[in-house]
Amino acid sequence: MYHTIYYFLVANINHAFQTHHLLTSLIHAMSTLNKRIKLDLLKSKISEHEKLQKFEDILDNAVLDGFLRGKRYNVEATLKSLEYFMYVRTQKYKAFTQKYLNPLSSTFLNVGKFKILKGKDAQGRRVGVDRFNLWDTRKYSVDEVMAEIVMVVDEAIRSYLVDSDRNDVVLIFDCEGISFDKARHGTPTRVFQALDLFMNSVPIRPAGLHLINVGHFVYFLIRIFKRFMKEKISNRIQVHATLDSLHEHVPKLILPRSLGGELDNEYAFETELVSRIRNNSEFYKRIADY
Repeated sequence: MYHTIYYFLVANINHAFQTHHLLTSLIHAMSTLNKRIKLDLLKSKISEHEKLQKFEDILDNAVLDGFLRGKRYNVEATLKSLEYFMYVRTQKYKAFTQKYLNPLSSTFLNVGKFKILKGKDAQGRRVGVDRFNLWDTRKYSVDEVMAEIVMVVDEAIRSYLVDSDRNDVVLIFDCEGISFDKARHGTPTRVFQALDLFMNSVPIRPAGLHLINVGHFVYFLIRIFKRFMKEKISNRIQVHATLDSLHEHVPKLILPRSLGGELDNEYAFETELVSRIRNNSEFYKRIADY
């Protein structure tokens, strides 16, 4: 009797597992099909769009997928986001685009001030690390620094956030090395430009902003910058007095040793980031030509 019950349970459990696997595969296939349909619809609307039509040969599938993902596959919202993106790049900050958004001529990309970790946090989100001590103001202008961040964010949307539901990212700012010489570049005009380029014109959602090595001077700057930020973004800023506090949010096992982690830089950071950006140099050239 017990043998009969045992085999009955095993058979039903196996059937349940098989059914679950089948349902999971079916849901994945339907999701993939839906995303493809939305992409095709978006491309169709771009081809008829008064302001985006002329850019349809520039906006490749990787870019469009990234914008759709950031807007939760709402096609109309994606169109508005793309329209503002192209306006910012080709009109509002046209001079900046033409002079600085050139990955082939940018030597600051090699510095690697802003990088992406290979590992993800506990919620499966990608993590960016910005290290201010790597910016030598005697060699590089604030425009070159901003251009690096723009191109890294672009590449994140293209390739590093493909597994994200809505382009959620976690950012770590190592504020060591922030001096008055660097802070004086943070004029209101520059702050608004940075917010436009890094956040307002791209579908990136900063889920957490973690600051370390923060002194009294940086605390003062934070209070100023918060005035220019949306409240929901400002509320996500966390200042950590210790690395242990940071590790409560971003695990040590994905961090470099410089952040109290367990990895050497070559294993902590994405090593192909710069080459990926430079492989898309034609994208920037064509935008700059408008």
